[in-house]
Amino acid sequence: MIKTKIFLFPNPTQGEYYIDLEEDSQAQIYIYNGIGQLIKSMTTEQQITLIDDITAPGYYLIEVHSSDRKMLKKLLIN
Repeated sequence: MIKTKIFLFPNPTQGEYYIDLEEDSQAQIYIYNGIGQLIKSMTTEQQITLIDDITAPGYYLIEVHSSDRKMLKKLLIN
């Protein structure tokens, strides 16, 4: 089993960003604010997902769980 990467772009952003699951098309996405509070969770069934409803400036943690991997990335919204 080859584990591919999950991409988060653009980063930093001004409020609109994408999560690219590469080969997977189903995942759970959790978004945490700078103090670790869960502010959004969602399930996606698309390879590339647009997220544009969190626009407050600050640092966020994006956690993605797909079939064979788990990713945690930092996101900066200007």
